[in-house]
Amino acid sequence: VSGAKKFDVDLRDYSKIESLDKEAGLVLLTSHTGNWQVVFDALGKMDKPVNLLMLPEVSQTMHKAIDFKSGRQIINIISPEQHLGGVVEMMNALNRGEVVCIMGDRHYGSPIVEVEFLGSTAYFPYSAFQIAASAKAPVGILLSSKTSLSSYQVDIPDILTPVLKRGSDRKEQLREYVQKYAQILEGYLMKHPLQYFVFRDIWSEKE
Repeated sequence: VSGAKKFDVDLRDYSKIESLDKEAGLVLLTSHTGNWQVVFDALGKMDKPVNLLMLPEVSQTMHKAIDFKSGRQIINIISPEQHLGGVVEMMNALNRGEVVCIMGDRHYGSPIVEVEFLGSTAYFPYSAFQIAASAKAPVGILLSSKTSLSSYQVDIPDILTPVLKRGSDRKEQLREYVQKYAQILEGYLMKHPLQYFVFRDIWSEKE
């Protein structure tokens, strides 16, 4: 998958994604669990372009670690530093029926909501759910964990379908979905407590 070493990746519950409308767009929400780069094994199963929301410096590192040109998979990079944080590009991709991949547990300067996470108030971004609701696209949660020296497991614990109702506070509605994601992530970390690599204080970092 990356570098000089080839890892075996066990992809669980991919049938949840296979059961979705294949012509519709899909948001994949990843996290800093295990090695999030191994989710490329899951992305490689999708016969459609994948768009990664990624900072330029991270993109450069990824290009060194992963051969973006191998196989038939089309992978595009969308920078959150461009106009409107790349929202236009992500919406266009989803409307074309493509996949948009976004990190769910670090906000990188995007709008946030307060959620309960691991016993305290944490600050998670809500843009993935807002974009998905606007594009009428589901959100698939992908989480990975290392299972041995040469193997990883990628889980798809749930598919969330955010819907926003008119006349209600948009941010509060989105908080509901972010909290569901936070609970799923928390449950995963209870099973894999040493495999969370967020490396920033998301419990106090509001900016």
